[in-house]
Amino acid sequence: MLWANIQRLIKKGDQIMKMTMRTVLLGMSVMSISALADDSTSTNQMMTSISSQDFVTEAVWAGEKEVEMGQMALGKSQDASVTNFAARMVRDHTRANERLIRIADQESLSYPATNSFAPENWAGLNTDDFKGMQAAALMQNNTGTNADLKMAKYLDSLSGASFDQAYAACAVQDHTNAVELFSGASQTLQDKQLKRFATRVLPTLKDHYQMAVDMQNEVSTNAPAAPMSR
Repeated sequence: MLWANIQRLIKKGDQIMKMTMRTVLLGMSVMSISALADDSTSTNQMMTSISSQDFVTEAVWAGEKEVEMGQMALGKSQDASVTNFAARMVRDHTRANERLIRIADQESLSYPATNSFAPENWAGLNTDDFKGMQAAALMQNNTGTNADLKMAKYLDSLSGASFDQAYAACAVQDHTNAVELFSGASQTLQDKQLKRFATRVLPTLKDHYQMAVDMQNEVSTNAPAAPMSR
């Protein structure tokens, strides 16, 4: 009799435990769904919108930089990974900027001059007291403008492996920024033409980013070893 009562108590305890576990798991599931919703809301809130004018300004400027730096690399580098990447940059960013400028003209949006990164715009600049180019369309972005032109002058001062490594590092950072810019634009732009343009170009920019990372790894591997101290 005592054993039968003990078995009933054990069975009842098992049932209570199972009910408790189901309640806990259900609660965890609700919490997980709620957390996912919160994460999604947070991500959407973090994705700040960008105006059509700002997107055109930043995208054309960035594209011009890639074209000019690519041409510089073609003239300076002897490394195949660098020259192959540079040729791709010149081709892809020239085409993308041409398409973007056509849209900007149709919609009366301003953009930086197509020779923004020509050497005459930065060759004589004093990097100790840097003022940057006064491009009318970039007056709201003087810090970025100055930094990019300063980088152009710095890269031009290098040669050999030093140039290759600096160019690769610059390309990785530039395409990190470009992917971020175009990702945001493809989701938040109100202008249908520009949004479609950003969406179509984004996969190419992601390819460029991976190519830049591969190039950086390659030039790091190819770098001459430092002389051993005696």
